[in-house]
Amino acid sequence: MAEGRPVLDDGGQLSRKFREALSLHEQGKLSEAERGYREILASDDAHIGSLVHLGMIRLQTGSVEEAIELFGKAADRAPDSAEAQAGLANALLAQSLLNEAAAAYRKALAIDPDHAEANYGLAAALQGLKRFEEAIVHHERAIAIDPEYAEACYGLAGALQALNRHAQAIPYFEKALSIDPDYAEANYGLAIALQELDRHEEAIQFYEKALAAVPGFADAHNNLGGALGELGRLDEARLAIERAIALAPRKVEFYLNLFDIKKATAEDPHFAALQALAKDEVSLAPEERIDLHFAMRKALAQVGTNGRLSNISSRGVR
Repeated sequence: MAEGRPVLDDGGQLSRKFREALSLHEQGKLSEAERGYREILASDDAHIGSLVHLGMIRLQTGSVEEAIELFGKAADRAPDSAEAQAGLANALLAQSLLNEAAAAYRKALAIDPDHAEANYGLAAALQGLKRFEEAIVHHERAIAIDPEYAEACYGLAGALQALNRHAQAIPYFEKALSIDPDYAEANYGLAIALQELDRHEEAIQFYEKALAAVPGFADAHNNLGGALGELGRLDEARLAIERAIALAPRKVEFYLNLFDIKKATAEDPHFAALQALAKDEVSLAPEERIDLHFAMRKALAQVGTNGRLSNISSRGVR
């Protein structure tokens, strides 16, 4: 998400220091900028620009709780600041506090309806809440305000994809990629949409572009394997899924896909890895336990073992 538009202070005696800190911030010199903002706040703890921009730095560097505190203080002291409300919302979203983030984004938009980042952020929160139709509205508003907003184009495509509107999603993935060709998630999303429409050759191209940008993208390796498998390119498919497993060995879905491509054997290290996961199935999420159940059933049938799945509890099939 974009960092937010610059916030100017009120023209008081700390203006020069604030401008210097803001310039350092814009140059990416975060430690120096943070030091400047903190010096200002030591003299004036209600300096809204410093609170907001320090909050941005703390959020960017992973100190989310401190960012929430800083943005909250700014929002309390300047309730008409869209930037303070949007910053607070960004930090709440980073903590997956989706309802709270949505409420803060709505406050920002009540102050400034044309705030592109707040529209995008609200859409992201709504998407997390599976309120996809509402998310679409705010992604579209963000794009109308800023047509070069790649993240909003990608977000809109994702919301459409979640509603199985894959053909409608494709132009927005393509728009995101026209802005940022190395946008790995947009290449990956476009590949999924194409694959859902049985356009497997094209999908392969975009999975490969996603992997060129992020070689360790395990899901892209796995889905590439699926697309290759659909075209009968089974050796390539097997290698792609094995690469996915090497990157994410606890992702059960990958084993399920692998044993669609190749037959398990008793000596297969991937079968052994799957058995090890079965012994530790209590650590898996419920949906992963379901995948584990089916993957083990498939592998055991291929190996020729008809025994009970003693390591998989009944919770895995509920």
